[in-house]
This record gives sequence, C-alpha cells and structure tokens, in this order.
Amino acid sequence: VALCRRYRVRTLWLFGSALGARFDVDRSDVDFLVDFGVITPANKATCYFGLHEGLETILGRRVDLVTVESLHNPYFTASVEATKVPVYAAA
Repeated sequence: VALCRRYRVRTLWLFGSALGARFDVDRSDVDFLVDFGVITPANKATCYFGLHEGLETILGRRVDLVTVESLHNPYFTASVEATKVPVYAAA
C-alpha cells in the first residue's frame, strides 16, 4: 500500500502466469498492470521506475509492469483483461 501511494498508483492488477499453473516459482516473472493517478509528465518516469523497482525488491523476482495507457494491441489487451485481478485500489 505504501509503495502504491508513494508512486501515485490509482489501481494495480496482477495478471498472467502468476495466477495459474504455468507459474514457475524458480523462473517466472510477475506481471502487473498499473493505472497511475494524476501525475505530471515530468513525474511519469519517476513513478513508473520507482514502482517497478519497489515491486521487484518486495517480490525478489523480475517484474513486468504494463501501464493502462500503453495497451494498444487488442489481442494482448484481451489477454490481460481476461486474467487480471486487483491488488490495490486507491481510496
């Protein structure tokens, strides 16, 4: 919660292999989808990379962090939407 608040996360979802039988505890990364709250363009990189590094530190493994605004491929978007589970939502 503190990490999400620090980096102005509006909503954070887990998606992909971490939610199913394909997850390999020794090798798999963890996929997150993030929707940031209102941030200035100058703060976007700080928030994105700060959250990314913080999640990797907490989980002790590689993290793929996808932003809602970067979802353009309809096939990938459908895959994310089909599996995503909320992890954090700002109050």
